[in-house]
Amino acid sequence: MKRIRLYAGLCVLACAILTPLVAMGNEDLNVRLEALEKELAELRARSEQQTEQRNEAIRQVLTEMREDTQVLPVLPGWLENFKFSGDLRLRYEGQFYDWNKQNRNRARYRARFGFSKKLWDDQFEIGVRLASGESNDPTSANQSFTDNYSQKYIFLDRAYAKFTPNAIQGLTLTGGKMPNPWIQNDIFFDTDINPEGFFAHYKAPSMGTVELFGGAGAFILRHQSSAGDSTMIGGQIGANIVMGDNLKWTTGGYWQTYNNYDLTGVAPRGNANPLSRAGSFGVVGVNNALKWRMWNVPVRAFFDWAHNCLEDDNEKHYSGANNAYAAGVDVGSTQKKGDWAVKYRWAYVEANAMPGYFMDSDFGFANRKGHVIGATYNLLDNVTMGASVYVTEPIFTPTSTAGNANEGLTTIIMVDVVWKF
Repeated sequence: MKRIRLYAGLCVLACAILTPLVAMGNEDLNVRLEALEKELAELRARSEQQTEQRNEAIRQVLTEMREDTQVLPVLPGWLENFKFSGDLRLRYEGQFYDWNKQNRNRARYRARFGFSKKLWDDQFEIGVRLASGESNDPTSANQSFTDNYSQKYIFLDRAYAKFTPNAIQGLTLTGGKMPNPWIQNDIFFDTDINPEGFFAHYKAPSMGTVELFGGAGAFILRHQSSAGDSTMIGGQIGANIVMGDNLKWTTGGYWQTYNNYDLTGVAPRGNANPLSRAGSFGVVGVNNALKWRMWNVPVRAFFDWAHNCLEDDNEKHYSGANNAYAAGVDVGSTQKKGDWAVKYRWAYVEANAMPGYFMDSDFGFANRKGHVIGATYNLLDNVTMGASVYVTEPIFTPTSTAGNANEGLTTIIMVDVVWKF
């Protein structure tokens, strides 16, 4: 009896649920389904809109960050391809004499600043540089701390134009006051000198392991309206030869003829009067340098010789003193923080071998022999600290009739800090 009552109750409940659904019909179901689909579409559209708004906000923030990180504004067109560079060197220099001359200590600086600009598809380049200095001496841009805080001189150190035509690969034509184009070592030709004139250089296409090069030029030493100009003309030829994976040999020769050198008016500097009379120079030279790597450290060794073919000095102590020799080695390089380099030089330059006025001023010019050692360390990528020691003496003394002409051993010690930019 109880089961019959339970079944009857379930039937009544089913009828109560199904009766409205049957009464609703298919048409009402479709309406409700369409309403649900519409709500879902609206929710989806609202979600996509919010996502796009969020992405746009992120893009705006990134754009503002890029704008904030632009340190320099867009340069005007005329400043394109400009390259600015320079350096400041602070130096202690001590000079100590083992003969009748007073020792001296001095603080010095050298400041240089310049620019270069390329034009015409990088075929044409102009360059200008200013430098400090105490006088019109071409072998030094140093300025001593002196003269009661007075303002110091600035000189035009370089002013040149260089043409490298695409039509003739390997050719370079340079005119003006230019970087030294000669392959001479840093004792035979002072590194501070920037000669004035014209020079053409050509590097031939590589022929396997050999690359030939050569050049010729004409330079003005002194222009005079009342007499002939003092000039130097010359040329050089050489080759770079790859001898192995880590061995390269550079060899070359040069000749330089000085016209009216006796009218230049420059100091003899080793070609000294009244004992020596070096009025003519026709210098030929040979240069040899080997480069290799030892324990992954770059090494360069060189040996150079020069001879004055026009030497005509009749003074017995200087007659035939027309040869110069130099040798040296460089180990290491200074390109970035932590780099180091050391060097050694030996030179023997007779009085009439070459014009003393253009030789290394720290070595002591011509009629000189001696040694140079030095070391450099990069404190930062663009800051170096170094020291050099020059120990030299005359080949022949006395050099003149002056009171202090009996020169002896001279030692020069220099400590430098250099900032480059």
